[in-house]
Amino acid sequence: MKCKLALTSQQRSWCVLEFHKTNDVVTVQRAFKLKFNVDPPINKSILKWHRNFIERGCICDQRKGHSGRTSVSEQVVDCVRESFLPSPRKSTRRASRELKVPQSTVSKILRKSLRLQLTSCNWSLSYTRKTRKRDMHFAGISKR
Repeated sequence: MKCKLALTSQQRSWCVLEFHKTNDVVTVQRAFKLKFNVDPPINKSILKWHRNFIERGCICDQRKGHSGRTSVSEQVVDCVRESFLPSPRKSTRRASRELKVPQSTVSKILRKSLRLQLTSCNWSLSYTRKTRKRDMHFAGISKR
């Protein structure tokens, strides 16, 4: 089985211009094979490139570089910011319930957009000498 290489933008643009002149896909494919000495693109590709050029003015593939997910709006970022201003120690779970936004989105907004670090202050404050001694005894570590 022969491996197909991706066409260059020059080859794509040549196909679009040739199709615009001849308005016949088979003629474009035959001329492409003679000019570039590689397998010509399929009918669907030539038609799609031509349609995109007519509609958008470019032959580039619009989906490249786009994950398909919608980006978080500034309104949602502002709502998360306002939610955490009065109580910065609020949990992301509680904020997501209040704002009706997924918890992962709230965490990403806090981390990336607002550049806040999530820390577990409560755990580090409650870890006293007494609990440390108990944990060391449990683990079998003796003080020398």
